[in-house]
Amino acid sequence: FRKALSIDPQNFYAHQNLGLLLAHNHRFFEAESHFREALRFKATKDKALSSMCILLVQMGRYEEALDFCEQLPCNAPPEAKEALRFLQTDGRCGWE
Repeated sequence: FRKALSIDPQNFYAHQNLGLLLAHNHRFFEAESHFREALRFKATKDKALSSMCILLVQMGRYEEALDFCEQLPCNAPPEAKEALRFLQTDGRCGWE
């Protein structure tokens, strides 16, 4: 993904997928940076919105996460909807 970004720094898919990989490896701040870039470069931002919502919940940044989660479309992935429900009920079960 980094090679793709060296060729095209505005590659939505490279930013999104690198962000997912980094988040999976608990490199949350780096992942956040790539998700934010993905949000800047893609008109249909649903996947990046979902990723940011989930990541920010995992990082404990609930107010920020809510801003992203509230923008999710009706057909958002189940894990993003779960993150939104978590934020709306203000619970922490399952995210620590």
